[in-house]
Amino acid sequence: MDHNLISKNKLIMVALYSFAENFRKEVTTELIDIWFDGLKTLSCEQIEEGTRRCLRECEFLPPIATFIEKAMQGRKLALIKESGEQPQIENKSEAVPMPDEFKKLYKKFIDSKTLN
Repeated sequence: MDHNLISKNKLIMVALYSFAENFRKEVTTELIDIWFDGLKTLSCEQIEEGTRRCLRECEFLPPIATFIEKAMQGRKLALIKESGEQPQIENKSEAVPMPDEFKKLYKKFIDSKTLN
């Protein structure tokens, strides 16, 4: 078993036991297996974020879908905040002066159109 999976499983266990304490729910082996399988695509940071947000924002033990939503949303908000702090490229446009020769040719063209 790779190190990352072990870390994820530990974080999921911390989340479940935190939820058990906070929401007064029993943690069963079946529940643990369901959460391991349901959260395997998340990163360790996302599992930590989901745990924090669920403990702060949920009134009841969250379903896996809610946990994933909060974990993913937290990362998006962090990225948005981070991108807002980055220096942005300013969009500047300056008018290019029309060459005199082109102005003369254009005037000649317009004058010939109005005569016809």
